[in-house]
Amino acid sequence: MSMGVVAEPMTFLEVEEEGYLIVSEDSNEILMVDHSNQKWLRGIIYSGKQVEMRYGSGGCIKEFKGWEFLKQPNDSSLELETKITTHYAKILSKELKDAIKDYKKNNEDFQVNFFDGDYWSCFEFTESLNLNSLFVLAESQPSTFCKLLEDESYWNDIFSDKNISCDKNLNLTKESFVLVEKELNEKILKESEVDNCICNGEYEDYCRLNESEHFLGKCSGPDKRIFGKTFYSSGTIFEGSYHEDNRHHIGLLEWDNGNKPCARFSLGKCDKGDKCKFKHRDLQPWEEHWRENEWAKGGSKKSYPKAAPAPR
Repeated sequence: MSMGVVAEPMTFLEVEEEGYLIVSEDSNEILMVDHSNQKWLRGIIYSGKQVEMRYGSGGCIKEFKGWEFLKQPNDSSLELETKITTHYAKILSKELKDAIKDYKKNNEDFQVNFFDGDYWSCFEFTESLNLNSLFVLAESQPSTFCKLLEDESYWNDIFSDKNISCDKNLNLTKESFVLVEKELNEKILKESEVDNCICNGEYEDYCRLNESEHFLGKCSGPDKRIFGKTFYSSGTIFEGSYHEDNRHHIGLLEWDNGNKPCARFSLGKCDKGDKCKFKHRDLQPWEEHWRENEWAKGGSKKSYPKAAPAPR
């Protein structure tokens, strides 16, 4: 008896690269996973209140306004759950699944929002993942990659066949790390058939920016990167936003030896071998509020939430 071919699920990466969304090809189930434990979704789940889910195209609204303009599916059911520090939202909705298909077809970012009457949590999805981009994710965000394999058997089977696996702490095994680096350096980052970047302001999967640089993100021209990840032929990687003159702005710079000396700061000129000149970015008002109120209670300075309390 022949076995049916398992369809590849649509898989999207959250903009912070600490969450993802998986759309089943065989049903109307959509699984959204927040692996960061930094958003307000945890509080929403723990509140025990009725939670409403809405969606829309584009990125999350920083001011947390316009809830009434987001779309509410008419056929949805929602289950929320927390397991240790990971939060799950299982959504059943043909309407949302069809909308996500359209967003992917049109290369649009999209957002999924949750609101319990007091707090509003928004998740923005900017990248459709495929085999190549998952290798990139395994190198840049191994814990997110490993959690995704844990939650989605399709991708777990694909990488298991390549002898790539993770340990119980959601780290790549030593042997797997070597295989991932080999795949990136010898194949993916050097593929001559990689499509050229279109750079029309829309999000693009891994593409060739020029002869010495590959890119994943948004750009409006060869010298007009907006934000995303640049892979240099030297092995150096920069992920973040860019100035109008194409210099690095805010982000993470990783040398070819894996060192990351300029972590998530506003960068000035930062060439290899030089000291990095940086300054903290300005905090949003709600971030200042959280820092003043929660850090004083012992909260982690590295884990302030990525969403604000909804305006009343």
